Amino acid sequence: MQLNVSSSLEGRDLALLKSVINILHSDYAGEGDCNWQYSNDDHHQIFISQDFYQNGSEYYALIKEHGKRISIGTQINPKILRRLFEQLGAGNLSTEIDKDYSAIAKDKAVLLKHVYRYMSSQVKVKMCFSTASGLQIVIDKQTNKIVSNVPLLKSLIKNELFTNEVNIGYAECAKEFGSKDLKFSGKASHFFWQMGLLQTEALLQPDFYESHVRFKQTKWPDYGCIPFENSFITMSALLWRRAESFDSLKENHNFTENELIAFLNAMSLSGACIVSTSKDNSVVPLVQKPKEPSGFLSKLKQKLFRSGA
Repeated sequence: MQLNVSSSLEGRDLALLKSVINILHSDYAGEGDCNWQYSNDDHHQIFISQDFYQNGSEYYALIKEHGKRISIGTQINPKILRRLFEQLGAGNLSTEIDKDYSAIAKDKAVLLKHVYRYMSSQVKVKMCFSTASGLQIVIDKQTNKIVSNVPLLKSLIKNELFTNEVNIGYAECAKEFGSKDLKFSGKASHFFWQMGLLQTEALLQPDFYESHVRFKQTKWPDYGCIPFENSFITMSALLWRRAESFDSLKENHNFTENELIAFLNAMSLSGACIVSTSKDNSVVPLVQKPKEPSGFLSKLKQKLFRSGA
C-alpha cells in the first residue's frame, strides 16, 4: 500500500523527514507492504507539521482522512520518525471510500458535506454532479480538474447547485474524463473554494465549532486567481504557523464571524487545510518501556546499577 507524506517543515527538519522516507521507500514493495513516499502535492494521507508557541514548539502528524492528530513531541530524529511510520503503517490507513456510493443532495449544506467528504478522503475516483435541468459536472481531484456542460461561473453554484436537487455519483478515474458536451473546464480547487466562500451561515460540520477541532493549513491558496478578503491573508499566516480552532481565531483576532466561516469553509473544501477532529491526541511512544525485573537477582542487579548511577 502506497502511503504519501507531506509536510510544512523546513530546513533541517524537512531534510531529515525526506531522508527517512527515502530509506523506507522501495520500488519492490509487496502488495501487502506499506511503502512510504514524500509528496509535494495534495495527494497525501499524512501531513507532518510543527506548531509554535511562546514557550516552545511541538511536532505532530495529521491523518487527513480520519481528522486525527498524533503528537510526536518537542523534537524529531530518525528513530522517532521510523517509529511513527511503523505505527501508522500498522494502523492500516484506508485509501478509498465506497466507489458505488451515490446520493441526492436536496440542499446546500448536504451538498457541501459530500464535497468535503470526497476532498478529505483518499479515494481515487471522480465525483459527478447532475441535475434535472441537464447540468453535468465531473470532478477529478487527482488532476485538480473540473469539466462541465455549462460555464463554471459563480452564478452556476448559487442558482443551480445550491437551489436544486443534485444527483451525486462516482466514476473510475480510468474511464474517459467526459463527453464532448463537457467543453468547459477549470481547476477543481478553485471551484470548491468558490463554493466554500458562498457558505457564510455555518461551518461545514456542526462539530467544527468545538474547541478541540483544529484547522491546519497545508498549502497556500492560489490567491492570485481566486477571490478573497484581505483578512484571509492574515488567517492563512496564522494557520500556517500553527493549528487553530474556530474559537481561537474568533476570540484572539478581529475577524468577523461571516468572514471566518467563509474562509474556513473555502479552505476545507479546496483541500488547502486539514481539519483535526479527534478529541484526544495520541502520543507516539518514542522508546520501548523497559521490562520490570521478575527474579530476585535481576531486581538486585537493577537496584545496584541504579545506585551506582
